[in-house]
Amino acid sequence: MMRKIFVIVPAILVGLFAVGGLASAAAPYPPPPPVSVGANVAADANGNINIVVGSPLTFSGDGFDPLEGIGIDVTYGGTGLRSTSALTRVLAPTHVETSADANGHFDQALTLSQTGTATLTAVGHSSGHTASLVVQIVAVGSTTASGTTAVVAGGGSGAAGSGLAYTGAGLAYTGASIAGLW
Repeated sequence: MMRKIFVIVPAILVGLFAVGGLASAAAPYPPPPPVSVGANVAADANGNINIVVGSPLTFSGDGFDPLEGIGIDVTYGGTGLRSTSALTRVLAPTHVETSADANGHFDQALTLSQTGTATLTAVGHSSGHTASLVVQIVAVGSTTASGTTAVVAGGGSGAAGSGLAYTGAGLAYTGASIAGLW
């Protein structure tokens, strides 16, 4: 009889610890909110966010820890074949610090200074939450439609003998770059 007790009691204790271990490994309730970022600029039909270089932009996000510090990095695209030290300096990322409010929300005013693509990344210092947003930056006087950029033609009258006809339609964006920035 004692032998059965010495076998049953340890088995019960092991079972209790195993069940307690599984309960502690359960996901926290409620689950943390997802992290999201956005900008105060509406996206086009393809979901691209297009802004004119030098225009103010408010980069915002939610889902961070309350009152946590947030690092914001602005990284400009530009992995073309031509790489020089001057181009590397121009494309160097910009870093800004801000903090979330009591609800885990932040707003940060930014002015993007280079045409091309910029990736805006927010990283929470205590939570480690990370979220990014890609923005297309176009030159002053450019227009956007359906994910393409057309540079408005400037001047020129299409005078006789020039071989050119000015239609006012602008130049098409072909994706090619002289400086290798796109």
